[in-house]
Amino acid sequence: NSKIQLIKTNARGFRNFENYRISILFFCGKLAMIP
Repeated sequence: NSKIQLIKTNARGFRNFENYRISILFFCGKLAMIP
């Protein structure tokens, strides 16, 4: 969860939610399945 919070902070500059979602999958691996 702490990693996701960190990504959320970095994702504030993201214009596209898809990029935000991809970044979560990239950092957390396939364990994080965001619907």
